[in-house]
Amino acid sequence: MRQGNPIRRAVRPLLAAGWLGASLLLMSASPVADGQPELVAHRGASAYAPENTLAAFDEAVRLGADWIELDVRRTRDGQLAVIHDESAERVTGTAKRIGGTDLAELRQLDAGFSFRGGAQHRSDDSRASGAAAVQRIPLLDEVLERYAGRIGLLIELKDPALYPGIEAQVAERVKPFLGNRLLLQSFDLGSLERLRRLLPEARLGALIGEEAAAEFADGDWREQARSWDYVNVQTTLLDRRLVKLLHEEGALVMAWTVRSPEDRQRLASIGVDGLIMDDPRL
Repeated sequence: MRQGNPIRRAVRPLLAAGWLGASLLLMSASPVADGQPELVAHRGASAYAPENTLAAFDEAVRLGADWIELDVRRTRDGQLAVIHDESAERVTGTAKRIGGTDLAELRQLDAGFSFRGGAQHRSDDSRASGAAAVQRIPLLDEVLERYAGRIGLLIELKDPALYPGIEAQVAERVKPFLGNRLLLQSFDLGSLERLRRLLPEARLGALIGEEAAAEFADGDWREQARSWDYVNVQTTLLDRRLVKLLHEEGALVMAWTVRSPEDRQRLASIGVDGLIMDDPRL
């Protein structure tokens, strides 16, 4: 499996000084040094099993993904649950707010309910373990214990402003696992700053979408690249020039969310470091 870029922080000051040797070092450490971006299973292999469940994460491992991407929120009783939306309704069919419900109640819900009854289910050649079974909303602790060291973990803090202090909780949970491939990301740059203060050794990624980037100039992109280990960008924003700019400032780039072979080919050709996709076999 391709490795990440553990020396990038050490290289950044040299890049800022304009040292050619440092630039060459960064290029050699990039995940795409072999010409292929890393494959990130979006919410697990969510084309084949219910998103953000152990079944989807197991399937991502089976299919040979390099990373799994997952989302973290906090329950009313302070537990870190792996689920994308603040309401459980889309995936479970039951309208429960994550932040307004205790974990024990959420664990009674079936996180695969909508998947099994919806158009997103893929039956062709899928052997996703447990995809047809009842799936419970996992805890972050369960995911860390089960997968750290087996596959990279890309952990997104969802709407952290809704859960004051969640950064400290996440930092405490992930700290023992930082020797493995682990990356924390968020759309909330203030949350990333808090994580940096709490866990300076962690790798951090900024998520940038069309709305945030609407008024971005080159200087804004450069600032993001200098601030974070990864800048993870919506596919529609990415072209060869932007990827080159971000690389020049020391950041690695993941593209989200890749849903067609044409997009995969285009993004690989312009040098992105990772492809975040529902189907790692795309």
